[in-house]
Amino acid sequence: MWQINQTDALAGGLFLLAALAYLFTFITRRKSRTAAPRMPEAALAADTLMHQAAERGTRLNFYLGNGFTGAYPDLAGASGLAMQGLAARRALFYDHAAQSLAGDAGLALISQMVTQGFYEQAIAPELFRPEMAGWSGPSPWAGIAGFLPELRNAKNEAIVLAGHTGPAALLALDLASQERVISISSSSSLSGQAAAFLAADMFSLGEDALQTTLAESAGAKAAVDAQDLLRMLIALGLLAAAVLKLTGVLP
Repeated sequence: MWQINQTDALAGGLFLLAALAYLFTFITRRKSRTAAPRMPEAALAADTLMHQAAERGTRLNFYLGNGFTGAYPDLAGASGLAMQGLAARRALFYDHAAQSLAGDAGLALISQMVTQGFYEQAIAPELFRPEMAGWSGPSPWAGIAGFLPELRNAKNEAIVLAGHTGPAALLALDLASQERVISISSSSSLSGQAAAFLAADMFSLGEDALQTTLAESAGAKAAVDAQDLLRMLIALGLLAAAVLKLTGVLP
């Protein structure tokens, strides 16, 4: 017979806490439709710069990271596709279309197919060019090295590093600073987030890095609010446990 041990009880309690936090924020958000959610900084900055690029005749330049296959079997590595897809859809008829490169051939092909699909939906397939979404190199360092020459293009409004990026991202962020190009990072890896913390102009950390677009649904907005609520509850729980430990209440 299966018995519930302390670890199982703790896991179940955390799951129940997360479910209740999401349910609470979802209900309150539906009742208060005018309340603006706290959106991840990277997503908010990219959304603003997309409009700015349209006004100035410039473009957003994306590096989609090292992919989600091979040495990085993690679907979070494809998170940059959502932001790149939104930029590509908005820039269909701009002076300069959004550009993207990836350090993984599979990810580059998916990005290219997504971009081509937007042009076909807009009944303008003749405007699509394969170089709008390309492959920059077969490894993390080679991928960044292939992306660096694009940073010197005067058409850039900003660069966006999204997906699985590592310490090599520092090279791109440093060159962007030298070229006076705005840099945004929404990396799904801890090393990429550390690099962004050091050198990016705007970045998202933790779970926020996986929300790469400004979602409009009540469920997506409730998820962001639930993350903040859970962070606060966990922090309060840790502080309470520390106080109880110091006072001798807990063994």
